Amino acid sequence: LTLRQDYPYWRQQQVGAFLAYGLLILFFTRKYLFDVGKAVFGRGRLAGQQEALSYRSSVGLLAGCVLAMALWAAWNGLAVAGMLVFFSAVLLVGLVSMKLRAECGAPLGNVAPVAMVQVIPIAGGMLLFGPKGVMFVCIASYVIFQYIFFLLPGMQLEMLELGTRFRIPSRHIVGTLLLGSVGGLILGGWVYLALGYGVGGDNYTQRWPYMDKTFIAQDFNQAMAEANVTLLPDDSPLRAAAGGIKPTHWGYIFGAAITAILVAFRQIFSGFWFHPIGFVIGSSTMMEYVWGSALAAGIIRYVT
Repeated sequence: LTLRQDYPYWRQQQVGAFLAYGLLILFFTRKYLFDVGKAVFGRGRLAGQQEALSYRSSVGLLAGCVLAMALWAAWNGLAVAGMLVFFSAVLLVGLVSMKLRAECGAPLGNVAPVAMVQVIPIAGGMLLFGPKGVMFVCIASYVIFQYIFFLLPGMQLEMLELGTRFRIPSRHIVGTLLLGSVGGLILGGWVYLALGYGVGGDNYTQRWPYMDKTFIAQDFNQAMAEANVTLLPDDSPLRAAAGGIKPTHWGYIFGAAITAILVAFRQIFSGFWFHPIGFVIGSSTMMEYVWGSALAAGIIRYVT
């Protein structure tokens, strides 16, 4: 164990668990999603037709986001297929975050995978994403998705639920979300610049946004090296040695497998006590802050 500091590949376990749980959510709600599809095209009705935002509007917004992502990637010279794969992974993590908010309450801190960049080797590496795409995913994973980004889907879900319960017009909900986005950009940008120039990044307690992040290039270099190996001749010894399942692959498999087992137990046995999301976020930064509270709450629950 002392020879491999990255044992047991917890970053890979996180990504595998999140993606597996997101796919399982879609699988177990497939009948409902099929009914939603029929309602969108006017061939059926659902009890949720009175929701704050109609199914047709919701599906239209989602399709618009996918199309916008593809156009943005093409405009910037990025591999469209790779960007859509990465966008799909982000949506799956967002879906898991929404389920966390709905079933377990408001989370604290970072609940997402620490390194979304691990999606690259799963999906096809440099050959699918291209050099620009890999660099974008590396930067986005460490700059955007490590912080509060995945708290937003749960907040949006809560907004829609409040709109449904209190019969708030959909335009007010959409307007509030847009106002919050604009306010976040303006106020957040002002705070970031004010602290950076007024206080100084080196003097600020939370220095991470201002720190050098040259380590991002390590993921890029690794993806480039793996792509170079795949382009070697078939009879090359280096290419033969690079094939097969690596220890990092077992990290993805283990995280996904344990998540699937817990979801199956939750479906088969009524009252199964362990929520799958406990394993999914078990190695997240959030657990460093709340494990004591969770332990105390568990003891009180079982005692009473």
